[in-house]
Amino acid sequence: MATSLTTYAPFDSGAGASVTESTWRSFMKYMIDTGPLANVLNEFEVYADSSGMQVKVKSGECWIQGHWGQKTTETTLAISSNSTGSTRIDRVILRANFTTDVIELDVLTGTASAPAVTTNTSVWEVSLATVSVANGAVTIAAGNVTDDRRRVSATRDAPRAQLRQGSAQGILHNNFTSVTYGSEDHDSHNAHSTSTNPSRYVAPVAGVYQLSGAVSFDVNSTGARGCRWAKNGTEINGSQVLHATSGSTVSTIVAARTVQVRLAVNDYVELQAYQDSGVTLNSVVSASQQPSMTVTYVGS
Repeated sequence: MATSLTTYAPFDSGAGASVTESTWRSFMKYMIDTGPLANVLNEFEVYADSSGMQVKVKSGECWIQGHWGQKTTETTLAISSNSTGSTRIDRVILRANFTTDVIELDVLTGTASAPAVTTNTSVWEVSLATVSVANGAVTIAAGNVTDDRRRVSATRDAPRAQLRQGSAQGILHNNFTSVTYGSEDHDSHNAHSTSTNPSRYVAPVAGVYQLSGAVSFDVNSTGARGCRWAKNGTEINGSQVLHATSGSTVSTIVAARTVQVRLAVNDYVELQAYQDSGVTLNSVVSASQQPSMTVTYVGS
């Protein structure tokens, strides 16, 4: 005997024809991830220009737990004065309020650390930026604003990225150094930043990801060269590669093991390089030897 599901929608008639806001949210949140929509208007970029105790938010569109919002003009948000005696960190957010049925921009006043966003059945907040407010500040400068957007794609493409290093990086002796990337061949979900924590790929969607990459070292005939993968700063077991240089007189390239790792949203992965030559060695960034990282989502 057929048995109906507990809840189903939308339909033209029957139980599935009465679709409440909460039911709509229950299924539409799976259409795309929550956040500012990438490549639409100005992506809710937050900036300051020393024009007073305020920040400005550019135009954008967002998708928050199944709800869509758009702001076609720039918005100015006030920053409250700081007389605490120490620097304060505020947070600029988008907020979907499921009680008052509105999506809005706001500033959360912090303390010495930025306030957490609220995500529950009544309110869902999305961070856009943090703002450093000095004690007694009378204006907010450009350098006081740190971008914190996690932009999402308006399509449901699987996350993927190809990252490369464009400038030589010093790899410390007898240390695992996280490799930084200044170039992106592609980054479907804006999961990497070339300016903030540029060594990290931050998972935009929960699931299993495949990692591959390589790192190159300048000429030095002493010691070993290697690399490993790390998740949230901790080594991924079974991912380390280590080779002796054997008196090499040319630059050394070490290919990382290809691994698969399960990530939650906002978990991050890094490729970490190792060498024990006795001195700091630079990476090699000529076109054919650039350190690289490839990340591909393979499924839930």
